[in-house]
Amino acid sequence: MKKNQLIGILLLWPCFVFSQPCKSPVSANQFKQYLNQMALQADDPMKLKLSEDILQESCLLSTQVKDLAMVFAGDYYRYEFCKDAWKHTFDPVNFFDVYDAFQSKSAAFRLYDDIRLQREK
Repeated sequence: MKKNQLIGILLLWPCFVFSQPCKSPVSANQFKQYLNQMALQADDPMKLKLSEDILQESCLLSTQVKDLAMVFAGDYYRYEFCKDAWKHTFDPVNFFDVYDAFQSKSAAFRLYDDIRLQREK
């Protein structure tokens, strides 16, 4: 019996390690630094690259995701950022605020569909 429990724990261990929810969002000061860094980037591809680095080390509030998304000039890069940011959002229940950052409704709906699919997995 104990052997089966140990095997079960070992098999499920990667799921627990790699799917840990955010523990706490970044501080307001750190977020302001991120926002300023993003705004200083020359174009959307550079902003997206910086945002990937930010997301690797941070957990954001939905309002912070929205603020960062609004720095992008076009909806394509905004969509790509938000799609990745959802996994690093401290309060995903409030993620609906992020949809307001989009210029077109179709981009917002596309993000909504992608996030719904991610939740079902």
